[in-house]
Amino acid sequence: MSYKKLIIIFFIAVLPGLYLNEFFSRGESREALVPLFMIETGNFILPKVYNDLVSSKPPMLHWVAVINSSIFGDINTFTLRLSSLIFSVLAVFLLGYELEKRYKTSLLSFHSVFFTLFSLLWFR
Repeated sequence: MSYKKLIIIFFIAVLPGLYLNEFFSRGESREALVPLFMIETGNFILPKVYNDLVSSKPPMLHWVAVINSSIFGDINTFTLRLSSLIFSVLAVFLLGYELEKRYKTSLLSFHSVFFTLFSLLWFR
């Protein structure tokens, strides 16, 4: 099994869980305000919420959340967490790709991707 198949399995396994819980921390709900105000104000470069800078995440994460919300119709836990899932899967894919390209072995890249994806903190 290649690391690419493992990433696809992980993505499919985690995707339904994005719907399950509401925002469970103040930080997560605070980050949801940023794409909401991006849409309302049209300010996609330096978003401000209540005249204060709130975002602690990179702007591209919020831009993808805005795109997800335009596709799915609303900013909710799914659209916000989907942008995080997309970037995390992309990061792990690039890790596996780089290891396979550099060391010319798929076993090392498979094990690296496996242990990264299924570690408890990454899965959380």
